[in-house]
Parts: sequence; structure tokens; C-alpha cells
Amino acid sequence: MSEKQRIAWEDKYRTQGALWSRSHDRWFETKDDECVLDLGCGSGKSCASLAGEIIAVDFSMTALRMLLDSTPTVNPICADVAKLPFRDSQFDCVRASFILGHLEESERVATMNEISRVLKPCGRLAIEVFSRSDGRFIRKGGTARCEIDSEDSLLHSYFDEAQIFDMLSGFEVISVSEEKWAQRIGNKELLDRSIIRAVASK
Repeated sequence: MSEKQRIAWEDKYRTQGALWSRSHDRWFETKDDECVLDLGCGSGKSCASLAGEIIAVDFSMTALRMLLDSTPTVNPICADVAKLPFRDSQFDCVRASFILGHLEESERVATMNEISRVLKPCGRLAIEVFSRSDGRFIRKGGTARCEIDSEDSLLHSYFDEAQIFDMLSGFEVISVSEEKWAQRIGNKELLDRSIIRAVASK
């Protein structure tokens, strides 16, 4: 992730605090005896739904400080997800919730390679990304592919299921599903939201 993007994320966490208001459900289950890597953990929005020994990685020190305040049992690491500081075959599970869509394509490829490297044989991977059915993508005329958003200076990409299967080539895909809901943005109109969730095995 570029230095400009790191600064943009730091600014966003400093000014807005926790960025994900929707509670995170337990759609991906981990076990108490598993070693789990949470990539792009942010301020800890998803860590609470995980069991096991959790190592949480993010590029934002501001976000990791928030994580420690809310979930002190998690082990936070400040690192680039495309260059993970872990040994081969270290983790039983990796979850990447809403991080892959904030990466350039070359960074995304490198991150997927790193995920495969640090996962144990038969280890599980869970990813969440925003779908091209999402209201923000549609509102932009369906052109927001790996673009810097003028509203928040952050990189945003949206995906369809075919792209998810391409991204997971080399893994055994267990499930791919789309979830939709309506979200009110401030006092404005409801916005249709849509995400794709996928689980795969190494």
C-alpha cells in the first residue's frame, strides 16, 4: 500500500474513529485451538467474531491503537498485507474482510500469494469485498474500478463473482455468496449495499 494511502487511512481513523458501524456477524467460524490471521483488521471491527489465537494486521497505527483499547487479547501487528512478516504455513485460518478492494491489482495479487504462503496445508481463507451490485458502485455509473474516491481519498474496487473465483485460483472454493441490505447514510436516503463473501481452502 502506498504512503499516500497509508496517510489517507490514518487521517480517516483519526477524524472518524471506528469506520464500520454495522455489527459484524459470525459468518466465518474459527476454533479456540486455531491460529487465526485477521488481515486489514482496522480498529477491530471483525476481531470480536473470531475465536482462537488472533493476530491482527493493519497498516494504520491509529487503527491498531483503537483495536488494543477494545480487544486487548488480540495480537496487533503493523505491516503491509502484501509483505507479511510471518513464516510459511503458520496459520490455520486467514480472514481478509474489506481489505482486498482497497489495494491496487498488483498489491492484491501479492497479498493473495502471501495468504497462500502463510496458510497451513488445508488451511481456510475467508474474504469479504464490496460487490458491483453495491449502491456506491452503481451511483458512480459502474465505473469505480480501483479508483481513488474524491470524498475520502481512499482506493475502492468492486467485484463480481467471476472475479472472486479468479482471485481464488489455486484454492479450493468452498462457498461464494452475496449479501444485500439497505443502509441510511446520515439523514439522507437509503443506499442499497452489497458484499460478496467467499470461503476457500488451501
